[in-house]
Amino acid sequence: MNYFLLAVFALVLIWGIFFWGDPISFNLVPRARAPVQQQDSIREQIVQVLEQQVRPSATIKETQLELELARTPEEQSQGLSQRELLPENTAMLFVYEEPTIPGFWMKDMNFALDMIWVDQNNAIIAVSENVAPESYPEIFFPPSLVKYVLEVNAGWAQAHGVTVGDTVVFNGVF
Repeated sequence: MNYFLLAVFALVLIWGIFFWGDPISFNLVPRARAPVQQQDSIREQIVQVLEQQVRPSATIKETQLELELARTPEEQSQGLSQRELLPENTAMLFVYEEPTIPGFWMKDMNFALDMIWVDQNNAIIAVSENVAPESYPEIFFPPSLVKYVLEVNAGWAQAHGVTVGDTVVFNGVF
């Protein structure tokens, strides 16, 4: 009788593992795997999708700038301070909720900048060129209300023919 109960118990245990256990961990159900070439193709497709995701950018006169965003007061206060450089064709975009007249200074800056002042209609209203770190503690202001400020490497605005009245087209910012 004891052997009978032990055998029934063993069968119930095996049956429970088989039907309620994880079949993959017991290799009872083979995993579906794509061939290596198909896996590589899938990886390439994933990379392409990720690369096509909208990254913040701005276009001025057919020249595109990648953007680093400064939206919060903390990010705006930090700006590009203490950075060694700003990559070519990259800008820091300061975004304000309401049109304002912000003041910018070059405290703790290590390189010169152009500041491009942009109103709520995305029109450039002024450009402060070649603002050097040595200008600190001078504060730079736009001539009227702005909604955005672009900081780019010194000389960028002149090299790309940026002038007052040009329009900035933002992509992936809002």
